[in-house]
Amino acid sequence: MYESFVVNWLKAEDEPLLDPHQYGNRKNTSTSRYLVSLLHFILKHVDEPGKWLNVIKIDLKKGFDLIDHNILISKLLIDSRVIPALVKIIQSFLI
Repeated sequence: MYESFVVNWLKAEDEPLLDPHQYGNRKNTSTSRYLVSLLHFILKHVDEPGKWLNVIKIDLKKGFDLIDHNILISKLLIDSRVIPALVKIIQSFLI
């Protein structure tokens, strides 16, 4: 029961901070939805006269493993709107 309370609390704190176009690790989203959204965006804008489009794909596989966790915690505490109690929970998973 405590676990579901914490999960719901984390979601309530975290959801407003997420980009609405983030498709990974979110409920009711998938890579397929991302691809459909990307294709829609490209096709919508490529037909406009005088417009051109650059697309860059970056693979961040295991990118999180390369982040210095101390810097991440410091940024969460100082530079963001994340409450300290939530930072402590995140920190407990990183250590």
